[in-house]
Amino acid sequence: MLLLLAASSLAAPLFTDLGFVVTAPESGSFARGVNAPTVAWDGAQYVMYFESLSAVEDTPADCANSYAIGRATSPDGLAWTIDEAPVLAPDQVDVVSVYSCSVAQPAVVFADGVFHLLFTMGDEKQDSGSTINRAAGIGYATSTDGVSFTVVTAPTPIGDAEDGTPTGEWHAPDGGSVSTNVGMPSMTLINDTLFVTYVGGTSMYAAKYDTATNQWSLWDTAVSSPWLGTEWAAYGVFSPALYCTNDTLGLLVGGYEDATYGPRGVGLASSTDLVTWEVGAALPADAAPFASLNHVEVMPVGGDSLVFYGMTDPSTGKKGVGLAATSTTWGTPDARACEWEIIDTGGGDADTDTDSDTDTDTDSDTDTDTDTDTDSDTDTDSGDTGTPTDDEGCNCSTGGSNAGMLAAALGALALVRRRRK
Repeated sequence: MLLLLAASSLAAPLFTDLGFVVTAPESGSFARGVNAPTVAWDGAQYVMYFESLSAVEDTPADCANSYAIGRATSPDGLAWTIDEAPVLAPDQVDVVSVYSCSVAQPAVVFADGVFHLLFTMGDEKQDSGSTINRAAGIGYATSTDGVSFTVVTAPTPIGDAEDGTPTGEWHAPDGGSVSTNVGMPSMTLINDTLFVTYVGGTSMYAAKYDTATNQWSLWDTAVSSPWLGTEWAAYGVFSPALYCTNDTLGLLVGGYEDATYGPRGVGLASSTDLVTWEVGAALPADAAPFASLNHVEVMPVGGDSLVFYGMTDPSTGKKGVGLAATSTTWGTPDARACEWEIIDTGGGDADTDTDSDTDTDTDSDTDTDTDTDTDSDTDTDSGDTGTPTDDEGCNCSTGGSNAGMLAAALGALALVRRRRK
């Protein structure tokens, strides 16, 4: 299959910072901070999911720390109401659970009445004196009301298998040692397939998950490797935020300038297949705090864009969620599920292992509640690593409602096509 990419230039939009819109309550489950926001529009309201560090007294003795996922809702994206209780908490009952200590870094898509939620899993601390938990990978859960979630797969069934037994190990990032340290998932839904980006170490990888068959496939090389020559991501990337437009897949992603993890930026990229990316310059940090945030989430709204970010609130010292926008007057948010035709001619290895929760190698959220935290979790289960050719993309129109955000003309030709039912 041939993907046609027209010459284009990714224009960096100018944002206006609107400040913190969700902050830690004085008491309750989320009093230690709210962070790593992911936001969906359910047709009537904005729905945000976030991670929150649990109270010390609520952290089990075998956990270095504990995170839960909370929910907040808003009619306009500015005024938010936080639910009192978490919608997803560590499983401290099941002895083989791989998220007994932590569920964190959520990513959400709402489509056809279903909330699809990816999250980073953490298990018991690495040893008795460790300050971090074992990395367990990325889990998947669904809900029809946005509050009660059912975990479908945990751990995510990707990784090398030995004698049919999942090892829980993901591919070796950038040719290095085998790693379970993956997290920061982001996704969009195209028909029945979740297109996923995630971070392993300081590199970004991609994967696909077929929700109808419970099959995963992933790329075995970092798609962010060519980006490392850019000034804003010279050392690595963090917190990808994937979304779709009428033209292509868009991405905002954080970047580290050097090994201190201090100097940062947020850049813009686009792709039609999750393999080949066009990368732009860093977003201007003079009107929004892109140089100091630690999580980023983007939501297209017609020709505008909303960026929800996680960052330490200097007035409280706790994590909070802020908002920056390309316009202070925006309309109804776009869906995170793309109404596209799928182009699929084969390619990346598919993993048919549907084993649930048998891998005891897990991880806790590595977010230490500091501004330099990369908050990366990991896991996998069962084997498949393959570098796909240009096997999947979109048969998209050009000049869609978000062309102002991407300033790109992208198209694709297909052999096999499926439409949303």
